[in-house]
Amino acid sequence: MGRFHHHPGHVHQMRMQLQQRQLLERNLVADAIALSEGKARIAEYQRNVAINLYLQQTGEDATQLLCKLGWVIGLATEAEHAAAGQTPRMRALHGGLRHIQQICLSGYTWPDGPRAGLDSQLQLAVQVLQDHPSHAIAMMQGADVFEAQIRDHLVTPESVAGAEVYQDGGT
Repeated sequence: MGRFHHHPGHVHQMRMQLQQRQLLERNLVADAIALSEGKARIAEYQRNVAINLYLQQTGEDATQLLCKLGWVIGLATEAEHAAAGQTPRMRALHGGLRHIQQICLSGYTWPDGPRAGLDSQLQLAVQVLQDHPSHAIAMMQGADVFEAQIRDHLVTPESVAGAEVYQDGGT
């Protein structure tokens, strides 16, 4: 008999620990792949929405575009706030969300004017979602609700928080 004597129960326990470690390693690899695919999907979503942003005709119904913009910018606003509080990025995104809300309150038709501001906020939203994916997942329900309000033409002045969101001391 060798220098090491393993009790059968210990061998079983060691095998279970090894299997758990291998499963964890596989899960970490799967999570990394999923995160990479998720980032690629977010980037593709951003490109598609940005193209639609510039193709949207002034004075025409913009409900579909507003749904997409409201969902992604709203999700990023909430994710940034949950992850880091009232950062300059969160404030910029919140401003974009308020702009989307104003377009909705004005009849869901695309206004005349520059689109670069919303395009910049869309790009910022993508960066936030890539920086805080777990916070984004946790905040998805709120973004879904806002998207549904836009789709159903039910946006109100209360749909997006106003300046009172900054009254809580920066968190």
